[in-house]
Amino acid sequence: MQAKVSVIIPIYKTEKYLSECLESVRNQTLRDLEIILVDDGSPDNAPVLCDEFAKQDRRIKVVHKKNEGLGFARNSGLDEATGEFVSFIDSDDFISHDMMEKLYLTAKKYDADEVRSGTIFYNNGKKTLRREVEEDKVFKEAEQVKSFVLDLIGPLPEEPRDVKYMMSVCLSIHKRSVIEKYGVRFSSERLTLSEDLIFNLDLLPKMNCIVCVPDCFYHYRMNPTSLTHTFSMDKYLKTHAFLQLVKEYLVRDYAYEDYWLHFMRLSFLYLRNNIKFCFRDSEPFYIRLNNIRSIINDVLWKELLDTYPFRRMELKHSMYFRLLKRRNPLLIMLVSKLFSRYL
Repeated sequence: MQAKVSVIIPIYKTEKYLSECLESVRNQTLRDLEIILVDDGSPDNAPVLCDEFAKQDRRIKVVHKKNEGLGFARNSGLDEATGEFVSFIDSDDFISHDMMEKLYLTAKKYDADEVRSGTIFYNNGKKTLRREVEEDKVFKEAEQVKSFVLDLIGPLPEEPRDVKYMMSVCLSIHKRSVIEKYGVRFSSERLTLSEDLIFNLDLLPKMNCIVCVPDCFYHYRMNPTSLTHTFSMDKYLKTHAFLQLVKEYLVRDYAYEDYWLHFMRLSFLYLRNNIKFCFRDSEPFYIRLNNIRSIINDVLWKELLDTYPFRRMELKHSMYFRLLKRRNPLLIMLVSKLFSRYL
């Protein structure tokens, strides 16, 4: 009998959190699950723990593979999955006990191909809820789905948050038949800055109905020292290839006048974050100053800084945008120091 949801959990160096993650899945109120643990060549005791859990719960499958990264580990899970829907959970996070049941029932209620929840962030002992909607929001048929995807890439200038809908695939259940019909798989995060966004750009436009619910079910552990939140010039240079790839998807599926503002807001997010992570770097001051100078004078941002209607943005974003347009690295570092909480 087909499981209602296949839960795919890639595992690499997360022995410390694995039990809490897996127990949150095993104890779901929706019992009809297929749980796929993908050991991505983890060098700790996690592979042994995976096999022990499989002996305790017949719903658990274990895949042992050589280390290739998160994206390819998820692909190995997809190759094994047989459920009606699939869900991805990172093994250092966990989920609320009723997440799968509520998302599955919502999918059935609206005949949805994907259902998304909000997130609970944990950062240095502080817990923050992030709701994306205040009530069930349904995007049906091509035009509404298109609108959702564009807002996922980046919101319009008036939106106070740079991220209206999070790019993470872990907040959702996704109809597996759509994934398999179009052969959608993850790229390697070692090659692209956000394998989740590329997966979404491949998958979401092919869906007929997407639903966002206000409940915050996914518990995400923030790690300020992770590669995602740190700066290196090598990682920065990958921004060029990543934004070009995103643009290729947009050119393929949307008219320029429809996607331009959304793509520019995404570019603003990556520009601002690169500067922020560079400012917080441990390198000597003069190196950080030179790196910021290189970033703000990079031709990659020319169209953004020259043409984006920043006056339509919320005041704090508009002021920061004006600062970027002056291309003064010392002034940017000073403002970053004074207002680091808000940038």
